[in-house]
Amino acid sequence: MREFEIAELAVQAALDAGARYADVRVMDRGQEMLAARNGEIEVVARSADSGIGVRALVGSGWGFYATAELDDRAVREAGARAAEIAAASALVGRDESALLPATATSGSWASECRVDPLTVPTSQKGDLLVRATLAMADHVSADHVLPMHHSTFKLSHEPMHEPIERLMQAAGRLVDRIVAYEIGMTWSA
Repeated sequence: MREFEIAELAVQAALDAGARYADVRVMDRGQEMLAARNGEIEVVARSADSGIGVRALVGSGWGFYATAELDDRAVREAGARAAEIAAASALVGRDESALLPATATSGSWASECRVDPLTVPTSQKGDLLVRATLAMADHVSADHVLPMHHSTFKLSHEPMHEPIERLMQAAGRLVDRIVAYEIGMTWSA
């Protein structure tokens, strides 16, 4: 991503549209979600998104505009729209405030972690999640664990049979509590 170029384009567009001050926040995020129930992975999802937020000051009015589009046209439009909204806000605003001089800054923020969770293999996280759901079943003294949605829907990148095999393997001494673990099996309490 070309963060500085994007920020400069948006700020310049806001200034060209009449802003006396403008700043930009460029965001780039990645997320991953795993969900398990009864010792079985049900959801594996990854997403990533990027975008900018532009803040502009015209007179005494502030304007904000954000977009996920990061091509040059959209970035310039975001800066201009922030200035346009600021100009409209200034119509009902108070007297113009003075801005104190400051140097431009650049920074970044990230959650502190010892290991980047997006670098841990999904299979390793899945194994941990399966063990956790089994531990919860054991903790509440569940008599049975009934796996759902295994071997029927493609929910992630692993082979269809892998989630139930991992569950059976991770169950250890609780394996006899797992019921209806094959397609076609029935069970009643």
